[in-house]
Amino acid sequence: RNVSVTLTLHYRNITLKCELSTRTFGEFALTMMMSISADDNKKSDEDPDCDCDRMLFRVCGSDGNTYSNQCVMECETWHAQPKVTRVKFGPC
Repeated sequence: RNVSVTLTLHYRNITLKCELSTRTFGEFALTMMMSISADDNKKSDEDPDCDCDRMLFRVCGSDGNTYSNQCVMECETWHAQPKVTRVKFGPC
């Protein structure tokens, strides 16, 4: 018996469609997941996805500031020139 399911996963600004397929061979079952498509739903660089979680996983930005996590750093500095990048994990 073969069973196929299509999953749509949403993570931050990415929508990922996957096909989960199980095929049985006698006593054995093989389950596979294949990516069908991945779409970036962000409208533009001027439309940052700032729905950040509150998880504390500090990062040090190239501007010398410590941010509570990577998402917060990207959202608070999306307009900065030059672009702020992560220098290291942990406080500066």
